[in-house]
Amino acid sequence: KTVADSEFKVQVIETDAQWKSGLWSSLDFTSDGLSLFLNPAFDSWVIPERIGFHGDDIVVDECGQTYWTERETSDANTWSLFRHNPITDQVELVLAFGPCSEINPRELWLDQNYLWIFDRDTDADGKSLPKGRMLAFSRDNLQIVLEFVIEDDLIDIDFQPNGYFYAVTKENCRTQVCRYSTAVPPGKNKCFTVNTPIDPVAIAVTEEGLVYLLDAVRGRFVTFDPETGRENVLCSAPESVLKDIEPTAMQIDARGVLFLASSNPATLHMF
Repeated sequence: KTVADSEFKVQVIETDAQWKSGLWSSLDFTSDGLSLFLNPAFDSWVIPERIGFHGDDIVVDECGQTYWTERETSDANTWSLFRHNPITDQVELVLAFGPCSEINPRELWLDQNYLWIFDRDTDADGKSLPKGRMLAFSRDNLQIVLEFVIEDDLIDIDFQPNGYFYAVTKENCRTQVCRYSTAVPPGKNKCFTVNTPIDPVAIAVTEEGLVYLLDAVRGRFVTFDPETGRENVLCSAPESVLKDIEPTAMQIDARGVLFLASSNPATLHMF
């Protein structure tokens, strides 16, 4: 299959797997040369558009099923967990919690055994407070089987599929990455100090445990390896894209592609 670029009169030859991946190929010509990118392309709405929708977070399992939480407009403490089956195109109500549940789901993750929900309160403006608790729901019966409290004033947190949560904090000009184990008993494992000057706003972790920190003040990424303590400043991305960005989510996939989403304005960047 070929994808043509009329401006530069260049054709991209794609393999059958690339053609069926659901991603569009694009060419970017800069002073560094010609680069090929695979960009996500909109396909369809998984969550039906409707007035009053108030969703929080979304996660996709290994079978392509999509889970998301949705709060009632009239009562933020009343919320539901939905699941979409891509084969049948059906939406299923999985869990429903009333106003007395005292659970405020802000972020979701999936591993082989559990659906993890980060429960933390919000302030008067609707922004999440820094502390909270992590709840593990069994994927077999969706009952709570594990729980631990996060007492750090965290900025952001991400889950590594191999069994650790990584949170970034900053206090008195000292930036730390704290690791939380999900093994029984779950809880804080160790904290590491980042020596590179940074004002972190988001964190993402690879399957190998390499930590990516976003510095929106300086417009750059900083990587940190907890095992070796090595730090590296990545300056390849245009500073204008990253400076002062207010990310709503930052994730990295198995290929090493970093996805950065923002809701104001609604954008998705890939690095």
